[in-house]
Amino acid sequence: MEGVTLTGLLKKAATEFPNRRALSVSGKFDLTHAQLQELIDHAASLLVASGIEPGDVVALTFPNTVEYVIMFLAVIRCRAIAAPLNAAYTAEEFEFYLSDSESKLLLVPAEGNKAAQAAASKLNIPHVSATLQDEKSKVTLSSDPESNLDSVNQLVNDPADVSLFLHTSGTTSRPKGVPLTQLNLGTSVLNIKSVYKITESDSTVIVLPLFHVHGLLAGLLSSLVSGAAVALPAAGRFSASTFWADMIKYNATWYTAVPTIHQIILDRHESKPEPAYPKLRFIRSCSASLAPSIMARLEAAFDAPVLEAYAMTEASHLMASNPLPECGPHKPGSVGKPVGQEMAILNEQGEIQPPNANGEVCIRGLNVTKGYKNNPEANKSAFLFGWFHTGDVGFFDSDGYLHLVGRIKELINRGGEKISPIEVDAVLLAHPDVAQAVAFGVPDEKYGEEINCAVIPREGVDLTEADILQYCKKNLASFKVPKKVFLTDSVPKTATGKIQRRIVAEHFLSQMFSAFVHSPVSSRRYTISLEAEQVIFMEEVPKQKYAADLSSFREAQARINPFINKTPVMTSESLNAISGRKLFFKCECFQKGGAFKFRGACNAIFSLDDHQAAKGVVTHSSGNHAAALALAAKLRGIPAHIVIPKNAPQCKVQNVMRYGGNIIWSEAAVQSREEVAKKVLQETGAVLIHPYNDRRIISGQGTISLELLEQAPEIDTIVVPISGGGLISGVALAAKSINPAIRILAAEPKGANDAAQSKAAGQIITLPETNTIADGLRAFLGELTWPVVRDLVDDIITVDDSEIIEAMRLCYEILKVAVEPSGAIGLAAVLSDSFRNNPVWKDCNQIGIIVSGGNVDLEVLWNSLRK
Repeated sequence: MEGVTLTGLLKKAATEFPNRRALSVSGKFDLTHAQLQELIDHAASLLVASGIEPGDVVALTFPNTVEYVIMFLAVIRCRAIAAPLNAAYTAEEFEFYLSDSESKLLLVPAEGNKAAQAAASKLNIPHVSATLQDEKSKVTLSSDPESNLDSVNQLVNDPADVSLFLHTSGTTSRPKGVPLTQLNLGTSVLNIKSVYKITESDSTVIVLPLFHVHGLLAGLLSSLVSGAAVALPAAGRFSASTFWADMIKYNATWYTAVPTIHQIILDRHESKPEPAYPKLRFIRSCSASLAPSIMARLEAAFDAPVLEAYAMTEASHLMASNPLPECGPHKPGSVGKPVGQEMAILNEQGEIQPPNANGEVCIRGLNVTKGYKNNPEANKSAFLFGWFHTGDVGFFDSDGYLHLVGRIKELINRGGEKISPIEVDAVLLAHPDVAQAVAFGVPDEKYGEEINCAVIPREGVDLTEADILQYCKKNLASFKVPKKVFLTDSVPKTATGKIQRRIVAEHFLSQMFSAFVHSPVSSRRYTISLEAEQVIFMEEVPKQKYAADLSSFREAQARINPFINKTPVMTSESLNAISGRKLFFKCECFQKGGAFKFRGACNAIFSLDDHQAAKGVVTHSSGNHAAALALAAKLRGIPAHIVIPKNAPQCKVQNVMRYGGNIIWSEAAVQSREEVAKKVLQETGAVLIHPYNDRRIISGQGTISLELLEQAPEIDTIVVPISGGGLISGVALAAKSINPAIRILAAEPKGANDAAQSKAAGQIITLPETNTIADGLRAFLGELTWPVVRDLVDDIITVDDSEIIEAMRLCYEILKVAVEPSGAIGLAAVLSDSFRNNPVWKDCNQIGIIVSGGNVDLEVLWNSLRK
């Protein structure tokens, strides 16, 4: 199979089945395989005449149309790289994807795409529209190049040619670019053809967008290389009202979809059944877990076996599938057996696991990408022990069928119990009154994580949270029962109908922030816009009505006042002159424990009732939070179990020891810290106090704003260090409740700029590694802190280590205060060119700077200042 090319397979099908129907659009087109191949070659010659050369990237943004199919295959035919893009992207999103793919040309439909074309123009990328008038015509381009078929006939497609460039959906990080070769694509479509026995007698209707690997490979290309027929909806996208009419008209024998679309088709069938349905060989489901209850309903409704499969972009789609009935049983809850590649379940040491043992699903084969584009860190973690690591947890049963437990980062760890959200989904979806459901993990003060779920009731039923919980208690172990149920009309989905649990969790957790800022007297509050899928502010109200919104911070202040220091605000005429502004330094370096962290830790410890406090507290931290929690626990007289990485600064380790904390060592990686902390939780039964992703912590840190704006009420801007986001969340929520017009700016090291990247991308971005002298600013944003950073932080200023060191020196020489690098970054940001030269901030004249801590390792301080 090493010599396989996708273009070769398509030409072979056109030669073997020239007069069989290949591509149709109801009422518009009916193209044979020979006609389609001719149109592809002609369009490829137009691209060559337009200057496209082998290896160039051509972006395409179309609905599901004949023009798209022809131009996509034409790009590949002329040895260029096709980069399909979602036509619904914003201009900013198009700019990212066009830039990241290094596109040389943008192809759009005849009606154009304003956002895409605007982004292309900004990047100096030419954009051209493609049109096919009717099935007797040929494609024309708006740039009107001359066709020369000889230029295409001279091109020989090679198996190693990169032909397709897609981005991952970015569920846990910034989308990664995935290049796929002719060999990858050819191997995959042959695997799909083989497992489903697709022949020239088959026909399907495309219901999924063709900018995604599922619809493109499984629906379109596998059919075309088999000599089979494909129909596209006349509207260019899936429509439940016309789906069965198209299926009947084109004698469809199968279709493939994501579970969301299957549910829509089922709902349509149950509310408005068709007079008759076609006889299907099978129905295929992929790209998300299909609940066994939905599978059973599909099979009963349409009298066809439902085959669940497993796929991902990096594998050119298909990895495993349940077989056709004549080839073996299909198992509900399983994604079947590996197809055309090696697959293994590995533990963390790279050892293959026996049947029924969980581990990471890993693959290798000719269909698998050789690596992400320009992303060595992602490649380093994805390709280990000679395998590609999918990030999914699963196991093989005794029959060799693969069962998926969930994404590694989506498993819910409730007090040490690993819970698969897929299992909870399946129970929820089995409820007769539930249309859609998704379970997800949320931070919990007692167990570390707890289970929540979002449920969409079936139309016309009266379903309550109590109904759902009662049903779950009957069908799930007690520790798997959701703590909270969100009844809703919709949940966030990707353009392909895929539900991403992290986005759903952020969406519904945002509602819970109303506890911080909502009061009966205030009409300015957090609320959720289901269309926008983001936290928004409602109408403005007079400033004095914000007093009631501060209740959680006032309560925290009253709780911790007997124990904390009310830290001073310092000023310096010299630093005012250097910066050109009036600066107010809130010196948390003089706080007990040497850092602001004591506020949050103290609030968390003294929020516990006696029963909760009896077994003590657990946390993982590299320094200031660890020491703060140890000190607060000492003041309350309870044990503090502190998981500390072996590379933590010695001065901070000594602080923990000084305050009587019980130190448990871990490796430096965050994963190691979390695993050790979970083990300690299980062994001790203590309460987890997360360093920042905890409402008690956030409320405690917010007391800084109460003090600062009392000490210097003229402040118009506050600059805050950002890491996990606990400090800036508390400061922003409290400050903006007092003064909605105040600006909150974050300061972040360039070597650990995940927050800046997250804010730019509109989703949490994690970095494979960080590199900065500011050791206290290496954590990543949490589910609780991210919505506040996203919506209340006005901007994030990044500075390099040399700027931080200079700010440390100025603090030492002018303020006469020794601060750690994380504490000096606020001053570094204010003095940076990116802040001083930005006209947006020219009216920031009275600036409060949070000097977050002074626990500096003297050796580090000395070496830094010497530099």
